[in-house]
Amino acid sequence: MPGSQPIQSVSRAVELLRMIARAPAALTVRHLAEQTGLKRTTVANLMRTLAEECMVSSEGSPAVYSLGPTVQELASSLSTGALHAAAGQAMCAAQRTVPVAGFVLSEIVGGHVYTSLRVDDTRPGVIQQPTNAHRHPYATATGLIALAFSDEESRHHIDMNYEFNEYGGHLWQRMEKLEAFLHQARTDGWLSCTVHRHGYTSIGVPIYDAGHNFIAAMGGWYRFTANQKQHDAMLGALRLAVEQIHAALVPESG
Repeated sequence: MPGSQPIQSVSRAVELLRMIARAPAALTVRHLAEQTGLKRTTVANLMRTLAEECMVSSEGSPAVYSLGPTVQELASSLSTGALHAAAGQAMCAAQRTVPVAGFVLSEIVGGHVYTSLRVDDTRPGVIQQPTNAHRHPYATATGLIALAFSDEESRHHIDMNYEFNEYGGHLWQRMEKLEAFLHQARTDGWLSCTVHRHGYTSIGVPIYDAGHNFIAAMGGWYRFTANQKQHDAMLGALRLAVEQIHAALVPESG
């Protein structure tokens, strides 16, 4: 039947995306060619097209490829619609409680921490959906929450994409110092950090699904260094928001 055969280039592109998604770290054209048996020129052309559509992101020379923001957007639309709906309402409520603050929802996709939703004091009540909004895993509250609470495989992927000596060493000096901080966060169920470049106070909390699996991080920040009263108000707003999200995602039994 005319048109019944798959388009080869599309099938190959999907195969490459699957391979990148499953890989513990970003891949080069050479690695992709070796694993698929395709010619390097074929792989290079496909990756260039996928990059133009933001299906993959590339950096370095030779370029290494990881999943791009378009994939993150598609995945979020499919699998996290309920989470986003509940989080959006909860974040707006939190921002009304602490009007000088901002809030974000962040998720792990392909070894990167992305901001999915944002509500802040510059546009109160408006749920923003940033594109290509990476969160630095060592310098932001939600990035650190992802390091602290993600499962072993997800943590490994982040570590491979953001090697500590390159991305985190100047902030934490030693891996032991970072791991002690993350351990305390797991004990407390939240963490607080100061964004060094700006002096912002930032707090992060984990979000779990019905099976108590970590699925996202919620963060809040002030555009200044907060005092204890402001810090406690932010933490209280975040905890209430997470409770509201959990209630929306996990139906009551009975």
